[in-house]
Amino acid sequence: MLTRKNSPDIKDVTLPPTPPNYIEGFAPMESLFLDTCGIQIEPGMMDITLGTLGVDSLLSIELSNELRDRFGVLIDDSISDLTFNRLQESLMRQSHGPPKCNAYLFHDGSGHCHFYSRMSHMNRNVNGIFSPDSPSGMERLEDLASLYIERTKLHEEEEVVLGGWSFGGVLAFEVARQLQSLGRSVKGLILIDSPPPVDHQAIPPEIISHIASGKPTSGTAYVTESSKQAREKIKQRFQYHAMLLQNYHPSSKPDDVPCVMLKCSRSMDTESLCGVTYPWISDDGFRERSVRQWEQLIGRSIPVLDVACNHFEVFDADYVEDVSKKVMVAYEILDNFDIQHNRWG
Repeated sequence: MLTRKNSPDIKDVTLPPTPPNYIEGFAPMESLFLDTCGIQIEPGMMDITLGTLGVDSLLSIELSNELRDRFGVLIDDSISDLTFNRLQESLMRQSHGPPKCNAYLFHDGSGHCHFYSRMSHMNRNVNGIFSPDSPSGMERLEDLASLYIERTKLHEEEEVVLGGWSFGGVLAFEVARQLQSLGRSVKGLILIDSPPPVDHQAIPPEIISHIASGKPTSGTAYVTESSKQAREKIKQRFQYHAMLLQNYHPSSKPDDVPCVMLKCSRSMDTESLCGVTYPWISDDGFRERSVRQWEQLIGRSIPVLDVACNHFEVFDADYVEDVSKKVMVAYEILDNFDIQHNRWG
């Protein structure tokens, strides 16, 4: 867990581990150096020039040929003048293009974001944003968004991708609008089955109790004495964030931040499980119309990627691999958005 300085209440965490793909390629690169140059690369050698390590002009030629044959990488600079880290960076740029902008994924109604760590590598730095332990009596979602921007220094980022699951997507939407008003660049927004903040009705307490109780939508329920206090706190956070969402009424804005949506294709029978009807979770037609409401709110079309689960199963083991792939596709769609001409690439 990494807590930013000057942010005692809000923790933003780089998902462990989410290295760019060139780190994954370290073992083959290490093997190449050992096979070609007879050099075993160790951690303390990463920033020493290869010439200092014994890569002379002849070995440079042989190493260049091996890099081309094994990885399809062409090195214009003199290899002996590079460090191993610089060589890795060249491999990354040629294999995966320029570095991607940072992504920030906001917590859901529970206030937690640990579930994002279940996703696969995203070839970029991904940060999860937790809820403050104490909301300081704030009654508007706009104020909460401002607090996150201030505490996480998001306004200092040159360009970001924002997103979140459920309530987190709506929070990311408001953060994006505020960052844009500050003149900062938001590459795009990923809504992971997030309800549109248009005449939204708060999630009923019965559903909150069902989710916070640890009862899964399928399988065996579990209860432990030690978890009761934590679950009560989760219920309180759910109710607080549900209140903020119900009272959030953003205006429509043409050509707002580009969005991609992951939408769950299955509903949940809240009436039989919780004893209440809640269309956002249980009504397929209502959920389909919610996409149009988001599009009307941001004034542009939204690419939609379906995931075959219900709202509360998104990060379950059976579905998280598919969700990871869809989130990666969403990043790629946003990376290819033509900002200059305001259109999808």
